[in-house]
This record gives sequence, C-alpha cells and structure tokens, in this order.
Amino acid sequence: FFFPAYAGGALARLAPIPVFAALARYGREAGLAFAGALAVHLAMVLWLFVVAEETPVGDTVIATFGVGALWAYALALFSLPRFGAVFASRAGRAFRSLGMDYIAALFFYDFVVLPLEFGVSHPLRYAPFTLLILAGPLVRLAAWLRRNPGITRYSPRPR
Repeated sequence: FFFPAYAGGALARLAPIPVFAALARYGREAGLAFAGALAVHLAMVLWLFVVAEETPVGDTVIATFGVGALWAYALALFSLPRFGAVFASRAGRAFRSLGMDYIAALFFYDFVVLPLEFGVSHPLRYAPFTLLILAGPLVRLAAWLRRNPGITRYSPRPR
C-alpha cells in the first residue's frame, strides 16, 4: 500500500499511461490503506512486547519507528478534507514529502539494511520490497527533475 501512495503520482508524471494514472488518482486511498495495515502491524508488535521475556528491540529502534508511525498517522489525519488545506501550502507539501521520504527510509532500513546487518543472506522474498523501495525515491527524483528542468542547468543564467 505504501508504494502507490509514495510514488504513484511520480510514475504518472513520468509515464502517462492509464495504470500509473490510476495509481496517482488513488494515492490517498493507498496511503489510508497503508495506515490501516500499519495499525495491525503495530498491534502485533505491541503483543510481541507483552509476550516476550526480553525487549525485542532497543529504545533507538522503538523511537525511530515510532516517529515513522506518528508521521504516517499525521499524514492520514491531514488527508481528511477538513485538514487537507494544510497541504495546499508549500510548507504542507514539504511536510508530506519529508514524511513520505522518512517512511521510505524506514522501509529501506527494515528490508535492506537489517537483513544484511544480521548476516542473513538477503532472502528472495524480500526482493520485491527491496526493488520498490530502491525504485521509489529514484522515480520521485526523476519526476521532480522533470517538473523543475532549470535545476539541472550548470549556470544560473541560460545563454
């Protein structure tokens, strides 16, 4: 659910085909579905804390992923029509983009860094998530560069 919310609009800007247009059109719904799935995930993690003899993860991991969860729910709250005007401003769009990038970085850490850090060969079952989390920021960057072509120039004044 996260990838369509994160990169669907960028895919539609880069390649205007119907499938990508649908991803862009339903990005909000995908983000809300992600927030719903996250609630189930968090409930399972909390249950793990209850039944485990030792704390399953350290305080840093709890804080880092806790910020990501709070950001996900802040984005869900601001997607409601009553609060949607917040994202009409440049600061609101920056807040949304930064939040989505933070959550994407958490996915990268969880699906790429942690398995490699613990000496586990990267299982094939992680490959789709790894590809999506590597492709997402690149797609968003490409769409941003396409929308802001002057950024790639070498000098501030075109000749």
